[in-house]
Amino acid sequence: MKTKLAMLAGCAALAVLVLGPSALAQAPCPGGGPFGGPGFGPMAGGHGPGFGPRMARLLDLTDEQQAQIKAVLETHRMATAELRVQLAAKRGEIKALWSADHPDKAAILAKIAESDPLRQQMREDHVQLRLEMREILTPAQRKLLIDKRAKLRELREELGGGCVGRHRGRHHARRPVRGGV
Repeated sequence: MKTKLAMLAGCAALAVLVLGPSALAQAPCPGGGPFGGPGFGPMAGGHGPGFGPRMARLLDLTDEQQAQIKAVLETHRMATAELRVQLAAKRGEIKALWSADHPDKAAILAKIAESDPLRQQMREDHVQLRLEMREILTPAQRKLLIDKRAKLRELREELGGGCVGRHRGRHHARRPVRGGV
């Protein structure tokens, strides 16, 4: 059990690196419902996608690589700042619409449609970010990253698709319903 937990902790850290940035453009987790959910990913709050000391050790990043990654992340953060503000505003507007006594379906869907191009732009920016970060890694580091990602996927399946990485909340239909609701 301790081995599984240790592996899970290591894989979760890797998930932040590999999967965290892609959560930027994700709609709120299905488990969060229409009242906000868990937001749009780690960088929405100003945090990077896991290139901290633990990831630097795992991938054996050089000081130069760490500095390059930090620069890429900062450039991305600055370039997407206005977009993240706009997305947060749209989420607030949608949340306000849901807060009404009788939510207006057409208004909610229209507001969601307004946010779709913003999320698409964030996805495109994220692809560029990941490609730039991968270019900093050596072929051996990229292989290690891919291998760890595969292990994370296997662990997630072994644990029944639980809340690992960005997939939290996707498997609610499998869980037994409490209280008959």
